[in-house]
Amino acid sequence: MEDRPKCAACQKTFCSAEALRAHQEKAKHDTHDPQCGVCGRLFRSMASLREHLQGTLAKAACSAAYEKRGCSKCLRILDNPEDAVEHACFSRTGKRDDGKAWREDRDPRVVALDCEMVAVEGNEEEGACARVCMVDEDEDIVLDTYVQPEAKVLDYRENITGLRPEHLANAPSRKFVASLVQGVLGGASIRYNGRGSLDVDFRSLHHTNRKPRLLVGHDLWHDLRCLGISHPVHLQRDTAIYPPLRRANGQRQKLRELCHLHLGWRIQASDGPHCPQEDATAAMRLYWFVLSYTNDHDKATRKLITNGWRIGLRSYHCWCLDLQPGLSPSQQLPIRSSAEASMLGISLGRHRVGM
Repeated sequence: MEDRPKCAACQKTFCSAEALRAHQEKAKHDTHDPQCGVCGRLFRSMASLREHLQGTLAKAACSAAYEKRGCSKCLRILDNPEDAVEHACFSRTGKRDDGKAWREDRDPRVVALDCEMVAVEGNEEEGACARVCMVDEDEDIVLDTYVQPEAKVLDYRENITGLRPEHLANAPSRKFVASLVQGVLGGASIRYNGRGSLDVDFRSLHHTNRKPRLLVGHDLWHDLRCLGISHPVHLQRDTAIYPPLRRANGQRQKLRELCHLHLGWRIQASDGPHCPQEDATAAMRLYWFVLSYTNDHDKATRKLITNGWRIGLRSYHCWCLDLQPGLSPSQQLPIRSSAEASMLGISLGRHRVGM
């Protein structure tokens, strides 16, 4: 009996070659997808790979190899059990290898943002921004300030935000804080002042060679909307909608779930309010975790092509490409609509409002 056609990427079998080609066109498998280190199968998300290695329907050979020499955080399969014990991935050490040549002047290229909201008159459900925190690549605070809502506050949500009326009594206006955030994102120079904090030089925005920064966060569209600002979509890295960080069924995961699963770090304790600095730092660490998790793309591509894999349009922009100097995500992956952007793991900021 003739063997049925098989997809070299996900290893599914099909009744005909035509069905296989249709699958390849629709699935848009990419060697940047999470990959099993035993069988070589590609998965849509880290959650799907985790189920393949340790779920109730796990493949026996892959599960056995994972139990003996796998990393429970990054899901890599090491060569032997001794290597697994000594394995030092980002999830275990918190240290990254990001090619420091891009930041010789220590001016951050990436910043993370988180906002806390309070319920206000006329907008109780979504709320208004009442605190903003931004951290840089080294988890140092770039900006941390309270924000005066433009409408009357109905509920400070103290159990979640930790905010009280006295915190906002003399807080700066939303427009002023939004201008600070927009300046940081626009490329204003950030320098370490030697006193344990950072200085932002907004006069540098007038320089012609300034470079906008990558923005990391969780549900960025919501934070940007409440601040009333926008940021280029190809410069946003949203951990809430990035495909490899979703559940196996494609649903989004909460920030605290992602941190506990991939970093072994518990945030947003149930008995205390959220800390925007902690949440921004968590998003930044998840970003570096994704960058640290890279397959041998060239080797994997050659193997798949040899087995009949057809290369199509990449289904999302892999964040590991951010480490390649001079590479423009917007050139790699043109975005045509908000629906397409969501599928690709890029947040458009559904309600883009000028300041």
